[in-house]
Amino acid sequence: MRRLIVWLLLTAPLSAMPVQAADDLYAAEVPVSGEDAAARSQAIGKALAQVLVKVTGRRNIAAQPAIAGLLDTASQYVQQYRYRLADTPAAVGEAGPQRLIWVKFDKPALDRALRAAGFPAWTGTRPRLLVWLASDTGGRRQLFNPETVPGSRQAMTDRAAQRGLPLRLPLLDLEDRARITVSDVWGLHEEAIRAASARYGEVVILVGRLRRLAPGNWRADWQLIDGRSVDDFTAAGKLLPLLGDGIDQAMDRLTARYAPDWSEGGPQQLLLQVSGVPDVAGYARLLDALGSHDEITGIHPRRLEDGELWLTVSVRGGVDTLQRALALKGFLQAVPGGEPVAVAITEPPSLPTALTVSAAPVSEPQPAAEPAPVADLHYRWRP
Repeated sequence: MRRLIVWLLLTAPLSAMPVQAADDLYAAEVPVSGEDAAARSQAIGKALAQVLVKVTGRRNIAAQPAIAGLLDTASQYVQQYRYRLADTPAAVGEAGPQRLIWVKFDKPALDRALRAAGFPAWTGTRPRLLVWLASDTGGRRQLFNPETVPGSRQAMTDRAAQRGLPLRLPLLDLEDRARITVSDVWGLHEEAIRAASARYGEVVILVGRLRRLAPGNWRADWQLIDGRSVDDFTAAGKLLPLLGDGIDQAMDRLTARYAPDWSEGGPQQLLLQVSGVPDVAGYARLLDALGSHDEITGIHPRRLEDGELWLTVSVRGGVDTLQRALALKGFLQAVPGGEPVAVAITEPPSLPTALTVSAAPVSEPQPAAEPAPVADLHYRWRP
C-alpha cells in the first residue's frame, strides 16, 4: 500500500496538485453612482483596474496598452457583485450615504486573459512585509507606534491591501522592546533588526526613519531587507502619504524580484535537488508549494531515495525565477557552495520514479547506489 501511495504521488501531474488560494486578490469595492447598467459598467471597470494591480503586483498595470482591451470588456470577467451603502461618517454627504459596489472576478478567466496580454498573475506565495519605524521630532527619537498617530496604521494597511501585499506591523510589546531599541532602528543595525523580526516568522523587513523637517513636512528614509538583498530609497512630504508611499516603493521592488517575468521566452528545464525530505507528506507539501507558481509550468519527479529528492522543473525565467520561488518557502534553505549555474536539461537522467521500500535485513548486502546527478539548485529541508 505504501508503494502505491508513493507511486501515485510521484506520478501525479502538476495540474492535479492543489495551489494556494488567492480569491481575495480577485475582488474589489468601489463607489458607484447608481444601479443602472451604465453606472454599474463604469464601476466594474474601476474595480477591475484595482484587482489587476493586486493580482499582478504592478501599480501601473492599467496604463499598459495590452491591458486596455481587457478593461474595456471588464464585465465579461465578473463572477458576482453586490451593492451596499457606506457606513462610515466620512462617506455620508448631503445626498446621504455613498453607494458602493463589491465585485468579484472570475479567477481562471482573468488569469488566462492576463497571460494572453503578457502579464501573468502573481499567484505564488507572496512575502509578508514587517515594518519597523522610528521617528525624530526636533531631536527626540523614539520607536514610531502607528496606534498613537491617527490614520498612520490605516495609511499603511490600506496601501498594502491595494497592492495585494501581506503586511505585518510589530506588536511593540515588552518582548519587542527588549529585543530592539530606537537606536537599532535609526542606526539601521541589521543584525539587531533581523533578530527582533525572527519572532514574526519568515518576513521581508521594511525599516523606516521618519524625520520631521517642519510642521506638516517629513522626510522618510527607507531600507528594505530581503534575505541578502538590501535596498534604500527616500521620499519627502506629508506623513500619511509618505507611509503609503513606503509600502508602494517596497512592493515595486518585491514585484520586480518575485512576480512572474516571462520575457525570457519558453520554460527552461532545471534539475532541483532537495535533501532531508522527511516523509511522503513532506514530498507532497513541496510539490504543492512549487505548483502554486504560474512561472513553474511542469514538475517531473526523477528520484526519491533516503530523503534525497531530484525533480526536473520547467520554469519560465530560468534559475533566478526558481531561486526566488524557493526563497519564499520557510521550510527550505539553500545549500551553501557558491552560485548555481543554470544548465538546460533537454534529456533528464533516467532515474526511478518510485520510492523503493526494502524489507531486507540490514545485514543483507545491498546493491550499489546509483550515482547522484549534478543538480542546478540544491536545497535542504529545514529541521
